[in-house]
Amino acid sequence: LYAGTMKNIRLIDSLQFPAILSSWRDSRRRGSAIDTVAARHLRDALFWVDEWLDHSLDKLDTPLHVAGESRLVSEFLNCVDFPEVWRRVGGEAFVESQLDALADEIRVLLRRKMEDDFERSLTEYIRAQKLGMTRESIFEVARDAMRGRVRKLFVAEDIRIPGRINQKTGDLELVREGQVGDDLLDDIAEMVVQKG
Repeated sequence: LYAGTMKNIRLIDSLQFPAILSSWRDSRRRGSAIDTVAARHLRDALFWVDEWLDHSLDKLDTPLHVAGESRLVSEFLNCVDFPEVWRRVGGEAFVESQLDALADEIRVLLRRKMEDDFERSLTEYIRAQKLGMTRESIFEVARDAMRGRVRKLFVAEDIRIPGRINQKTGDLELVREGQVGDDLLDDIAEMVVQKG
């Protein structure tokens, strides 16, 4: 199991499947019917993998990329409860020596998805703006966020506004450069996640 960002990738953990599963693999190679005992053990092992993933990853924010023998991957996809799984077409395995190339391939997919998500969000914003459902004033947004009335928040990643939020009213207190203050945009984003 590897975890990666747009900049790096690292090994989190690995596991060894039980030896009983080799009979499932062997029956597949011979073209015979899958041994029902081995198939049951396979499902049990894959449900265990799902539990392992639960403890290893934040499933809500992490797309899972899967490579492997096609029938095994199909069984895996039937057993795991993961919101976003990308099957690596034609990939029998993640080979460590090819990890950099694989990471680049995944990053291209993620960039495309990010661009599609941004395009969808921008279209949604323009539609909401035409209906008068948007706010551009940080003061209005903070008060609405405090009341749980912000459905989607767009924040420029390279802007920091130092200040404090009154946790009861949602009013903002801006601070001068050099004074201690939280990043208001981060605080508002946290409020939207908590109350939205």
